[in-house]
Amino acid sequence: MRAINRIQSMKFLKKIFIILILLVPMTVGAIGVSTKITGIKMQPDFWAGVFPSVVSYMYNVTGLEFIEGRETSVGLELETGTLARTFKRIPETGALLSSVPRPDDDKYDDPFSWTDQQQLAYYYNDYDTLYAGFYLKLSQGFGQSKYNEGDMFNLTAGVKGRWEISVNPILDFGKRQNYPFYLYDAFDKNDTYQVLPGTPDLSGNRQLLDVAFALEGRFKNLFKGIASAEGANAYFEILYSPRFLNTTYNVGGRSQFFKFLFNSSEGFMIYQKLDERGENLFSLGLSNAIAFRFLTGKYVPVYAESLNLPLGWYTPENTTFAVEDIIKLEYYGRQFFRYFVPKVSVFVDLSYNWGKLNNNTLDQFLNTFCASTGVHVELTIAGNFSVYYEIGKVFAYTGPDADYFIGFRSSDSLKISLSVEF
Repeated sequence: MRAINRIQSMKFLKKIFIILILLVPMTVGAIGVSTKITGIKMQPDFWAGVFPSVVSYMYNVTGLEFIEGRETSVGLELETGTLARTFKRIPETGALLSSVPRPDDDKYDDPFSWTDQQQLAYYYNDYDTLYAGFYLKLSQGFGQSKYNEGDMFNLTAGVKGRWEISVNPILDFGKRQNYPFYLYDAFDKNDTYQVLPGTPDLSGNRQLLDVAFALEGRFKNLFKGIASAEGANAYFEILYSPRFLNTTYNVGGRSQFFKFLFNSSEGFMIYQKLDERGENLFSLGLSNAIAFRFLTGKYVPVYAESLNLPLGWYTPENTTFAVEDIIKLEYYGRQFFRYFVPKVSVFVDLSYNWGKLNNNTLDQFLNTFCASTGVHVELTIAGNFSVYYEIGKVFAYTGPDADYFIGFRSSDSLKISLSVEF
């Protein structure tokens, strides 16, 4: 049966690929191929933040036209990397680990006298995930953007695939010196297959191979200059991961969910002063980014929880509903060496999660509010490459996670992002 499911999944992907290829001759125009690096990210627990932990890139066949004057493209987006993650749930039930009582005082200095759940909650609750993903898609543009030469609206349909394997922390820095997959019984006994409802992507051999149908829409009417941002962007994504496309369902991680995500970002320039060469002396602007997520399903993997926001002090809970709003006052400094611009932003980040806890056999519900404020310092090069650091303070929190109790937080390391076309 497992072999049959894998064969059916491969046949389905081949059909999608053939359909996309057959659509190419139906279009006219100068055909070309573009390559774009869409992201390079670093994290402090991966080689001390010195080397990239995530790299993503995209290949596009351009110059196709279903609609005259509007862009049609067939693309393949690839991503690979390593992510640092933290256990938040009891694997067997999906109850919050924060609900596990702390060890008694007389046992606190001896973690090996604690129960398994206490050790997972208060001692070895970190792990790493190695992953690779693809997105095979067909995109069609509509309308003329007010602020740039591109399309105002872009509709994309395709299939997304993701492979993951979760392991004990690869690099032991600071507190991440632990081995949860060796020490916690539910994981150590997985030589025989066992479904873990609270952490379904960590079931069995802890490998997840998942394919989902995707539909996206992007409204692009935001002009981003070297030292300015004016206009608005909006984005929605519908992601459906059915049972028959989860090829590790009976041997490893499980995935079966539906997700709707809406993001929007707006920019408004309050003031800008340029020198005689047209380069920025200083400028001041406001920006806002908001996200809404609806997420449900029998088995919801960790990667599906993301709100895809550029700044996020608060990792969203795996609840049915989540919303986050980030407001920033941005100061752009003097432009130098033509392409370099320093930027300092003061932000307020508001998050609210509510509804049923996914991956929970106890039918529990959660309502959590988190609010923080801080400073974001950034150096941007040519509008594509940026190095930034953030520090902030959580000033309101109503949830159960001790990591977000009121207090100062920092990004722990410089973050780097890159977007280059060539």
